[in-house]
Amino acid sequence: MKYFHGCWKFERTVSALLDNKLLARIQEGVASYYHWDIETQDSHGGVMATVTSPPEWLLYRELGHLENLECSATPVRATRQYLYKCTSDTTADVYHCKRNISAMEKDSDPLNPHFNPGNFIKTDYFHDLKFETVIGRLSECCADLQNSKAHVSHLCSPDVYEGSFDIVSNLVYTTKWKVTGPQKAFCILTTYTRLDGQ
Repeated sequence: MKYFHGCWKFERTVSALLDNKLLARIQEGVASYYHWDIETQDSHGGVMATVTSPPEWLLYRELGHLENLECSATPVRATRQYLYKCTSDTTADVYHCKRNISAMEKDSDPLNPHFNPGNFIKTDYFHDLKFETVIGRLSECCADLQNSKAHVSHLCSPDVYEGSFDIVSNLVYTTKWKVTGPQKAFCILTTYTRLDGQ
C-alpha cells in the first residue's frame, strides 16, 4: 500500500441516484496517509503499550468543508479518520477510527505528519480492500498498485454501501460509493490528487 503514503487534495460530490441531482460537495479538501504505531488499548480506550511491527498500519485523515446544496446554510467543517491494516502490498482491512474526546482539537491538520498516535482509537471494522489488475489499462502508477481497482461493500443495516477504489495514475485515484436503503439513495464520488506531485 505504498501508493497511498503522503498528502492528497480531494473533491467530493454527493448526488441522488434517481436523477443525479447534486446534493452536497466538498471542493477543497485535504487528506493524508501516514504510518500509525499500533496502540494496544484497554476496554476504556486507554493506551497500555505501543508496538511497531508488521503488518503496517496507515492512519487516513481528511479535512474539508461540506456544502449542503439543498439549503443556504454555511458550509460545515467535516473530518474523517480510518485505519488501514495493510496485510500485503495490495490488500488491507479498513477500520473506523475516532479521536480521543480530550484531544479533539489536536492533530486536526491531516497535512501535519507529526501527530500523537495515542489521540486516535481504532473502532469498528469497515471493509476489506483487495486491489486487482484492470486488463488493458495504460498507466504509470506505483508498482504495487499498477493498473488496479478494488470493489468493496459494507452493510450498515438497513443501508448497503457498495464502493470502488480506482487507481487512475500515480497522481490520481478515485473512490465511489453507492448508498441504498429505506431512506437513502445517493452516490458519493471523491477524486484525490497527490499534492505537489510527491
